[in-house]
Amino acid sequence: MPKPRRSLVLSAALVSAAVAGWLSASSLASKSAETGNGIAADQQVTELLNRMHSGELSGRDHRWLLERLLSLGRLEEARRVLSPLLVDQPHQIPLSLLMADLLRQTGAPETALHELDQLLSLHPNHPGVMQMRVLVDLQQGRSSEAIVWLQQKFQALPAGKRTLVGLLMADLQIQQGRQEQAEVLYRQLAAETTGDARPVLALAMLRGEQGRTHDMQFLLHEARRRRGLEGVEDPLIDAVGARWSLQASRQRPPHPTSKI
Repeated sequence: MPKPRRSLVLSAALVSAAVAGWLSASSLASKSAETGNGIAADQQVTELLNRMHSGELSGRDHRWLLERLLSLGRLEEARRVLSPLLVDQPHQIPLSLLMADLLRQTGAPETALHELDQLLSLHPNHPGVMQMRVLVDLQQGRSSEAIVWLQQKFQALPAGKRTLVGLLMADLQIQQGRQEQAEVLYRQLAAETTGDARPVLALAMLRGEQGRTHDMQFLLHEARRRRGLEGVEDPLIDAVGARWSLQASRQRPPHPTSKI
């Protein structure tokens, strides 16, 4: 069974970004194909665009129009529709992140980077902003620069407050083939935040990619314990196990060949 492609910080679920809904609509927009009553909805889009240009669009309709354009993959138009929403709500980080994502996807990564750096000046440790900035750097082939930037952020934060930055950094290390360094970092993060399941889940995914499913099962059990969910279904942990056709045991498995 082919292994799933690793994404930054495993998935948006591990980052807990408030913008996840907007970004998933935008990032998946280019892949969506709609049928059935799509024609009627598209006619409504044209009507709402005309009303927006004449200044007669309500806030509710404005957001519906944005969501519809994203679902259709009409990202350039979505950028234009999003702009007045940002003017009215300049401090809404989810909207700002959506704009950065649209800029990234529509051939304006440098503008996206400028917008993200402005956000970081106000919210230096915001998870979604940091993640998006790394994505833009990767898109531009600047993985080395992204690693340096994350290392600086990591060193400036105290232990226990730098899990997200460390996860991003480890993910980049794995993409560069530096799995041993990533493993060391995962273990360091797991030791710094003994109640946080994310570093353990990250290490579990790495073990899955290495074909070490026995160790992966143990780590998934440890992640479940950290989340206080022993013996209880957990969608995220179960999904990680299912990707490698592994039933995440809710009973303590045999001892692993290596510990956290």
